[in-house]
Amino acid sequence: MVLSYIKKMIIINYIFIFVFLIAVSGCSKVDNEPNNIYQQADGLIGIVLQLHQNSPQELNGLLESIDEVSIIGVNLFGMSPEWQELETTPYTFNFQDFLINPLTLTDPNETKFRSYVLVLKMIDSNRKTVPSDLSENSFDGSILINRFKNLIDDMSLLSEINRTSHILIGNEVDGYLTANSSELNGFSVFYEQTVNHIHTKIPSVKVGTIITCNSVVENPIIFETLNPFSDFICYTYYPADTTDPNWQAFAK
Repeated sequence: MVLSYIKKMIIINYIFIFVFLIAVSGCSKVDNEPNNIYQQADGLIGIVLQLHQNSPQELNGLLESIDEVSIIGVNLFGMSPEWQELETTPYTFNFQDFLINPLTLTDPNETKFRSYVLVLKMIDSNRKTVPSDLSENSFDGSILINRFKNLIDDMSLLSEINRTSHILIGNEVDGYLTANSSELNGFSVFYEQTVNHIHTKIPSVKVGTIITCNSVVENPIIFETLNPFSDFICYTYYPADTTDPNWQAFAK
């Protein structure tokens, strides 16, 4: 059972991870170089990890794979539970499976990963993934906001959470908010209050969200609405359609 939970955490969208490298590693100016020349500071590098058929089974196989990829520079581990997975019944939280196990079992000696990234999904692309009893509540409703704040309150008490450097509020939120545009303002209220609450409860982490690159061009209002409250914005980029003019724009 432990392996299945950890595999779910580590096998997250590889495009998210590699774009996240750009978003969080930052750039630093090189001394004595022209103003437009930069070098990348020490950054975070993640990779999709799945067990080979010949790998040892269960946790031992996963740890062996982690050893191998950490040697070549992978230093980031991602966790991406849905809100409804963390809060299976009102005010009852399952942190053991989705947070504590990954944070403690994947790198028990704290020698391999420089950072853990947590994606808390109340939106996952085109789905609203709140607990079932909140499914009809608006994002800016006090009941939904206070329930999520309660989740953050309890999560902030975990000693293991200190290994997390970045928290993302939702995954590819533009998918749902484009299809349900009337909810954007309500989500922005939820988002602003959530970001502020996390800053208060876990001040060491940076907080942002994930949107797709295409939405920046096709529906920029989502980026423009959420960006002012964010420490950063993470993009997912899928260069699958070479006939798409946006592909050329993003590739440059």
